Amino acid sequence: MDKNNQIHELLLENKRLFLDADDFFKGKDAGICFDGIVHEATFEDMPLKLAFLLKDTNSNDENGKRPENPGDWDYRNWLERDQSVMPNIEPVPKEKKFYGKTYNKIAMWVESFFSAYQRETRKAFDEFEKSFLMCEEKKRAALRKIAIVNMKKTWGTSSISDKELKKYLESEEVQEVLEKELEIIKPDIVICGSTYWLIKEIFSRRENNCVQERV
Repeated sequence: MDKNNQIHELLLENKRLFLDADDFFKGKDAGICFDGIVHEATFEDMPLKLAFLLKDTNSNDENGKRPENPGDWDYRNWLERDQSVMPNIEPVPKEKKFYGKTYNKIAMWVESFFSAYQRETRKAFDEFEKSFLMCEEKKRAALRKIAIVNMKKTWGTSSISDKELKKYLESEEVQEVLEKELEIIKPDIVICGSTYWLIKEIFSRRENNCVQERV
């Protein structure tokens, strides 16, 4: 079984766990967001395996409200295919702009990282940024090289407070699933998207607890 199917099964098995860890969806019949490796063949072929550890996804509608019972979302597939297709209408609706601010930055960072790692010819930043951001295929190609793991698998809003995310991750069962997902992906490097403080606190505490139990 390939890694993304393993991740999908892992998350599906723990769907109720994720929902009940979220105060908004606790006890509700809602969906979760299935993340993972954007394009597995490309990822496995990279000299270094990169995984981005982000907070959560945004389910706000056009009025800025989160639905009570959103369905499951194949978030990984969205990154690889759906979101990469620009609508042929003008002006482009805000929610349809290519990847949005976050993924433009991630794609550009990934491209820069591997260019430096493979010692390719450097360009001036302004020149690189302009040519890269104007090319959808370059951005898609960059994202195919990585994995995306959301710490919170339930649907979020346009932003999540540190307090809310920390409370969600207080569940040791949720922490265990996140660890298992990363074990499946086997990244060489994990890049935190405003999540390092949580990783440092939670996983350090879990590691210390494991050491105490073994002693």
